[in-house]
Amino acid sequence: MRRYLGGLIGLAALIAASPMASAQEAAQKGHGPINIDSENGIEWRREERLYIATGNAVAVRDDTTVKADTLIAHYREKPAAGATGPDGKPVPAQPVAPPPPTDKPAANTTSSTTASDIYQVDAIGNVVIYTPTEVVVGEKAVYDVDKGYVVLTGSNLRLTTHNNQIVTARDSLEYWDQNKLAIARGNAVAVALDSQRRIAGDVLSAYMVQDPKTNATSIDVVHAFGHVEVSNPNEIGVGDKGVYSMKKNLATLVGNVHLTHGQDQASGDYGDVDMNTGISRVLSGPSAGTAGQRVRALLVPKDAKDAKNASDAAQGTGQGSGQAATAPKKGS
Repeated sequence: MRRYLGGLIGLAALIAASPMASAQEAAQKGHGPINIDSENGIEWRREERLYIATGNAVAVRDDTTVKADTLIAHYREKPAAGATGPDGKPVPAQPVAPPPPTDKPAANTTSSTTASDIYQVDAIGNVVIYTPTEVVVGEKAVYDVDKGYVVLTGSNLRLTTHNNQIVTARDSLEYWDQNKLAIARGNAVAVALDSQRRIAGDVLSAYMVQDPKTNATSIDVVHAFGHVEVSNPNEIGVGDKGVYSMKKNLATLVGNVHLTHGQDQASGDYGDVDMNTGISRVLSGPSAGTAGQRVRALLVPKDAKDAKNASDAAQGTGQGSGQAATAPKKGS
């Protein structure tokens, strides 16, 4: 059976609000209560100022839910807003008494002159974070309550939007809910599953937008740094840096740019890729931060492509075993 510490932790999370402030007032300020529950119970470490929930632990604040094997809430004590003593001076912070164990949400047992302020929540093991518009997954997470962002680490780091756009990373995945920004580090990839469009790099910053009618989010623009690769089923572009508009399906690459379309290739200082029209440009000049080098291209005639395809088909059908290899028809 789950055991609850919802009342105490909820009141502790009313940042900069007086003990008499209502939940509605807190929600209007964007600082709703944090409610935590778990299957195995919640431990209060008073000296360390920690709450530790174990066993399918769940923390809920406003419309954001964090699930993990273990949740650790770090808090600080401070005088309640407006609390003063008989001399009119601010009352110093006092320890908050713990509530008795119960199977129901606890009542408000917080001192009228003090308040606890949860400033960080650590999630450990099988972490899943749900917002109204995204799902974020990792092995470990640190949620900074004051700044409103979470950093996930471990394997299988992934953020999924409601329209099947996915951001993955190897080293860390940072997510700012209010700014709708995801920062992926280490073999980072952002992909739109419906069209197989993707951008990869050492670091990706994915900026998202929200549809005012449906509230669904989608990736608008991705900034990529280091070993950047932009691709769709027909074309691949690489460079040192890049900006990709998933909404407009346009990409700009800068530094050591190399574009490949089939067997045709082009290299230069920077380039533009329009995946809507199939038109790409490779240019040289100061836009890449260099003096500019000559643009190079390798264009393979169609007859040569057909000959290569025929050779590949012959090898694939086992020509040495006596089977006849048929070259593909021109234009096929």
